[in-house]
Amino acid sequence: AYGDYQAAEKALARLAEYDTGSKEAQEAKKAWVNRWRGSFEIGYNFFDNYQGKTYNYADAILETDIGSSWRFLAATGNNKYKEEDSKDNIFYSSIGIGYVARKFDLRVWGTMNADATSKAGYRVFANYYFNDCTWISYDEVRRNVENPLGIAEDIMHTERDFTINRRVGEKDLYTIGYLWDKYTDNNRNIGPHFRFGHMSLDTERKEIEWYIVANRYGWNN
Repeated sequence: AYGDYQAAEKALARLAEYDTGSKEAQEAKKAWVNRWRGSFEIGYNFFDNYQGKTYNYADAILETDIGSSWRFLAATGNNKYKEEDSKDNIFYSSIGIGYVARKFDLRVWGTMNADATSKAGYRVFANYYFNDCTWISYDEVRRNVENPLGIAEDIMHTERDFTINRRVGEKDLYTIGYLWDKYTDNNRNIGPHFRFGHMSLDTERKEIEWYIVANRYGWNN
């Protein structure tokens, strides 16, 4: 769940001083050479409901190792929103920096929205690991609201989410958290939420997960 490349580099340097060609030393070197170097993801989501709301999200996300424990982050996407007779479109681009240590990781993004009046946003995301099975997360995002009327009125919101995560066995993950969401028009949305996920398939190339979510959010509490 977490790792510290700086500590691994130091350990390998010490190992090289005493290496006699043992099998364990060779395996350690191979694991370092084959370590995670980066990822590139492309995603598309479609949402439609009986109220006439139709949302389309398309994005591409890059995360790459830039040395030691640092990572470079970049993303771009196009979000389309339609509600009854109103519709709007936001194209965004983000860049950021990440740091991964043995007990925590941190990612900070800056976002520019090309098609909205309020163009600047950000995201701060952090995990702190007690062990491989238990960790806490904090996620803060500032962005435009996701509906055409709100975009036209230049309404932004800042969403803060604190969660406790517990992995049970190799397939099950329980998450319980609390959300604070404040809007620039003085609306608020707060409340607890819960998620249970079960990984049915987890291989090097494929993942299949089913999940159950529940929340009890309240407006202007």
